[in-house]
Amino acid sequence: MRKILTALVFLTCAALLVINEINFRATSLAFDDAAAARRANLQLQSLMLAVSDAESTQRSYLLTGDERYQADFIQHMSDIDTQAGQLAASAQVGVRDSVNALLGQVREKQKVMNETVQLQMAGNVAGWRRIVDSGVGRELMRKIQAQGAHVIAFNNLRLKRFDVQARQSLHMARLAMAGMLLFAVGMIILIWRQTVTKERREARVQQLLEAERTQLEKTVEQRTHSLRRLAAHLQLVREDERGRLARELHDELGALLTTAKLDVARMRTKLDRNSEGAQDMLERLAHLAQILNNGVALKRRIVEDLTPSALGNLGLVPALENLTRDYASSAGIAVITRLEPVQLGKDKALTVYRLVQEALTNCSKYARASQISVELWTVDDQAHVRVRDDGCGFDTSQLATGSHGLAGMQYRVETQQGCIRIDSAPGRGTTIAAQLPQDPVPENGTV
Repeated sequence: MRKILTALVFLTCAALLVINEINFRATSLAFDDAAAARRANLQLQSLMLAVSDAESTQRSYLLTGDERYQADFIQHMSDIDTQAGQLAASAQVGVRDSVNALLGQVREKQKVMNETVQLQMAGNVAGWRRIVDSGVGRELMRKIQAQGAHVIAFNNLRLKRFDVQARQSLHMARLAMAGMLLFAVGMIILIWRQTVTKERREARVQQLLEAERTQLEKTVEQRTHSLRRLAAHLQLVREDERGRLARELHDELGALLTTAKLDVARMRTKLDRNSEGAQDMLERLAHLAQILNNGVALKRRIVEDLTPSALGNLGLVPALENLTRDYASSAGIAVITRLEPVQLGKDKALTVYRLVQEALTNCSKYARASQISVELWTVDDQAHVRVRDDGCGFDTSQLATGSHGLAGMQYRVETQQGCIRIDSAPGRGTTIAAQLPQDPVPENGTV
């Protein structure tokens, strides 16, 4: 539609230019013709006036013989020649024959007047009276006037034709202007309709997009909520499985190791130290006892990693102190702690503990840090935890394809209505900070 409207605009402008040019040229030609007709009428009137003046001075000279009239007559005759020459030079094709006929009559009139003046100058009064009485001059003057009126009428017709042409040009310009105005109004209406249609179509598309976006946001929100519930369920199942495994290790494996240690102790007491090979047997039993002790210690560490007993028995702050102290001892990295009491329930406390535990594990694996700080404090009703190291750091834009432990931290914190922030850059260390809403203090004052 835009292409059609554009083509119509160009075609209309071109047509208007052509019509305007044709009208301009026709009007210019008519104007030139009218100007020539006006000049011809002025020249013709001047010529007839000169003839009339020459005739008047001729009669005055004939009657009085005064030489002043003779001089005026000569001047008027010269004017007749000048006007006749100009009229002949400017005569148009359509009126040239009439002008030539008029000029011929004027020359005859001049001849008659010259002849009478010459007779008067010669003193032949009877001669010039005979010519005057014959009426030749009057007849020539009547013909000159009639022929001049004919030429003037023709020129007036040309002027009238110019007037008609001018009126037609004005009428055509008026029609062209009205047509252009109507076309412009039509184009404005078409463009307005196209604009309204386009706006309505865009509004419908926008409404559809808005509805689809709203539906998509609802779907994403539902899926996100489902994923969070699934993540929380998986974390709960994982912790339950860890607790079950810790209990089995503690009860079953602990009982087996303890029984084995007791059996080794009995064997050592019943062994005859003076018998042959007793010393070797005692050494083997001592080695077996050490292995059993190591197994018991390993079992304790595994159980502690699975379910930190200090967290349930002593609270979050002592559990974190034990965790950081054991980590500093085993990893050989300085750990600075600033731990304040917070009001967190079992699940949130376990979330904070696991976050710190995972952060320390990542430091051992990737950070190559020389110092780590672990902080826990409260602001209003929010508990804040932060683990910061001076290690090599990493590009946070690659977090989505990096360690699953960081993603686990995020899901674990979000399931407890908290938020987590990870700041890091190559060569600038890593800071993991999280905040969780504190739980209200129970009536008995314990969490």
